[in-house]
Amino acid sequence: MGLKNTADRYGSLSIAMHWLMLLLIIAVYAAIECREFFPKGSDPRNAFKA
Repeated sequence: MGLKNTADRYGSLSIAMHWLMLLLIIAVYAAIECREFFPKGSDPRNAFKA
């Protein structure tokens, strides 16, 4: 499988970027949800604000 797209299928670079974006979206959603476990103004909660 090559890096570039062909007429029949996507290349490995496009597939890897697709799954990387999915993992990043999940990580952002998890970080937003985990912030609610810590009280406002605490150091761990402020660490989620990057």
